[in-house]
Amino acid sequence: MSASFRLRAAFAAAALLALDACTVRNVSVPHHADIQQLPPVHERAFSPSFDCGEAASAVQDMVCGSTTLSALDKELAETFRRQLRDADLIGRDQLLATERHWLVTRRRACNIPPARQQDLSPDPALEACLARLYRDRIAAVAAWSAPSHADAISPVAAYVAIKGAEYRDDALCTPLSQIFETAIQRSGAIDPAHLPELVELAGTHGPAAAAQPFRLAVAGYEGGADQSYQLRARALYVGEGQQPALDQTAFTKWIKAQPNAGGRFSLTASDTKDFASIDIIRYGNRLLALAVEPWGYYSPAAIGESSYAGIFEILGPGQVEPRCLYKSYLRPPVQAGFDSLPNYRELKALLQSLQGQSPEELDPNDRRAAHLFADEIDWTLLNLPLIGTAEVRQGNWAGWLHHRQDAIWDALFAWSERDLASKRLFRKLVALARPAADELAQAYRQTQELHPGEAQQAAELLLLELFEHSVGSYPGSAAIESGKPAAFVTYRQRFATAPAESDLAAGRAVRSLHSAVLDRLPDEAIAAYLRYEFQTPGHTHSTGAGGDTTLMAAIDQPELVARLLQAGADPNETNAWRKTPLMAAAAFDQPEAAKLLLDAGAGIDAGTVAWSADENGVPMFRIYTGGRTALMYAAAGAHPALIRLLLDHGAKPQMRDSAGRTACDYLKENPALSDAEMRDSSALLCR
Repeated sequence: MSASFRLRAAFAAAALLALDACTVRNVSVPHHADIQQLPPVHERAFSPSFDCGEAASAVQDMVCGSTTLSALDKELAETFRRQLRDADLIGRDQLLATERHWLVTRRRACNIPPARQQDLSPDPALEACLARLYRDRIAAVAAWSAPSHADAISPVAAYVAIKGAEYRDDALCTPLSQIFETAIQRSGAIDPAHLPELVELAGTHGPAAAAQPFRLAVAGYEGGADQSYQLRARALYVGEGQQPALDQTAFTKWIKAQPNAGGRFSLTASDTKDFASIDIIRYGNRLLALAVEPWGYYSPAAIGESSYAGIFEILGPGQVEPRCLYKSYLRPPVQAGFDSLPNYRELKALLQSLQGQSPEELDPNDRRAAHLFADEIDWTLLNLPLIGTAEVRQGNWAGWLHHRQDAIWDALFAWSERDLASKRLFRKLVALARPAADELAQAYRQTQELHPGEAQQAAELLLLELFEHSVGSYPGSAAIESGKPAAFVTYRQRFATAPAESDLAAGRAVRSLHSAVLDRLPDEAIAAYLRYEFQTPGHTHSTGAGGDTTLMAAIDQPELVARLLQAGADPNETNAWRKTPLMAAAAFDQPEAAKLLLDAGAGIDAGTVAWSADENGVPMFRIYTGGRTALMYAAAGAHPALIRLLLDHGAKPQMRDSAGRTACDYLKENPALSDAEMRDSSALLCR
C-alpha cells in the first residue's frame, strides 16, 4: 500500500513511502471473522473476486449464485485495483471512500433482504438490479482519472535519495545513479519504460517475458490488500532453466556482505521475500536487471533502516552477475516523537474510543482492507507530510477535502445529540482539535523543517484523516457519492478543520427540550421549550437516543434539574434499559443533582436491565449486565461525597447485579479516587 505517492517503480516503491511492502503490524481485524458456514464450497459454482466459500453476506450469496454477477464482480475488482494502483494518496482516499459507500448501500439500493441465502438461485429482479449497480460502478471507476502533477520537483525527493553502497563497475553504476536520482526528483518514481536512457524489455513495468537474446522472464503477482494490490516480483529467470537466476536469497547475501551487514536487522525487507519490482533493461549495449526491495510501514525493517536496489548484468542463460548496489534512504520517521504530544495523544485516544463498528454490509475481508488502507494513509501523512500537502495542491483536492470535513463535523454533531455522555465527549474533541493541530504543526516545523503554512496544512490534513477513519461508519460521514474529483472543486467549506463548538451549532434547528438542554441554550429558549413540553396537553416529552430523558441530559446542570422537577419532570422516568436520572447523576458524579432528585422522590435501589444496541454500525449502548443500581454507578466513578449521600438515603451496598457484582466490586474500577478516598469508600461499601 503506498500511502504516499504511488512510487510505481524501482526505488520508489521500495524505499519510499513506507507502504509497498508486506505484512501488517498492529492490525487486529481477524481475516475470517463472522463468516457463516452456509452452503458448502462445491455448491457455489461461479468464480467472483472473492472466495465463495467465505461469502459473508446476502449480496455475496447472490453473486456466488449467478454467473453474470460473478463476472461483473471480478471485472469491478480488477478495475478498482488497477485504478487504486495509479491514484495518488489523496485520490486513493477518495476512491476508497466512494467504494465503501457503494459497498454499504448496494443491498438497500436493490431491496435485497439481509437474511443469508440458503438457495443460491437469485431472484431475477434482484439479480437484474444488482447487475445494473455493478455496471454503473464499473463505468464510474473506469472513468476515474489520476490528477496530473505539474510541479517541477516531486515531494518524494524530500525523503528519498539514491546512494551507492557497492560499485563493481564505476563506469556503469555512477551514471545510472544519476539517472535514477533525476527520475525521483522529476516524478517521484523510477519507471524504466519512461526513462529515455533505458530500454524496458520485460518485468514489472513491461511485459512479463521477452524472448531475445534468450528467454527473459520475471515472475510477478498482484499482492493483496496488505500490499496495496501492488504488482510485485518474486524472481528473475534467464534461459530455459527452472531455477531463478535471481531471487531474494542472492540479493540478501550481497547486502549481508556489506560492512556492518548492510545495517540490516532483518534478512529481507519483505516478509513475503519478494521485490517491489524487477525490470530487465538495456542500457547502451549492456543487458541488465534492476531489482528493488520494498520497505516501510508494512515491512519488518526497523525504523531508520535502508532498503536496497541492485543492478545485475545478464551475461547469458543462467548467468547473472552483481554490478551496482544502491541504498535508498528514507528520512527516519519521528512517530515516537508525535506520540509524546499531549493534546494529539489525547485526541487520538478519544477518536479511537469513538470508532464505530464496520457496517454489516462490509464482509470481513472488506473490513480488513479498510483498516490496512486507513493505517497506511495515516502513517504517511504523519511521517511524510510533504507528500500529502503537495498532492492536495497538485491534484486540486482542496474542495473535496473541505466537503468531506464538513460531512464529518455534521455527523459528529448529530451523534453528540443522542445523550449527555456523547455531548461531553464531543466537547472534548472540539476543544482538543485546535491544540492538537498546533502541536503537530510545531513538530513538523521542528523535525521536517516545514514552513509554518505548510506545517499547518499537513497537521490539519492528518487530523481530517484521523477523524474520518474514526467516525467513517457514522451516519452521514461516508456519504460521498460522486466518483469524479471535479464534483467538489468549487465546494465552499462551512467549518474550519478545528472549529469552535459555537460555529458547529450555529444555524442548526433545535426541535426538542432534550436537544435544547444538551446544547445549553439561553434561559429564555429553555423556558419556551419547558412551556411547550409540560404545558401542552397530551404532548410527549422528548428523549434522546435509547430513551434518555431530559433530566438525564441536564444532570450536570443542577439549576436546570431543579427547573425541570418544578415543571413536572418525573425523577423516576427511565430510558430503554431502565436507567434512572439518579443513576445518571451517580455516573457523572453530580451530588447536587442527586440530592435534588432524592428530595423529589427518586427511587434509591432501582436497577437496570441488560441491554445492547447499535445504530448503523455505530456503538450505542453496551449494558451487558442488569441490576446496576445508582450506588454501583457511583462506586465505579464518583467521589466519596456522592457515595455517602446515597448510603444516607438508604442505598444497600449488599445488592448484586445480574453478574453477581456488588458496589464494592465496582469500586475497584473507580479511576477518580485518591488512595485515601479509596480507603474511605472501601470502608463504606466493602463491609
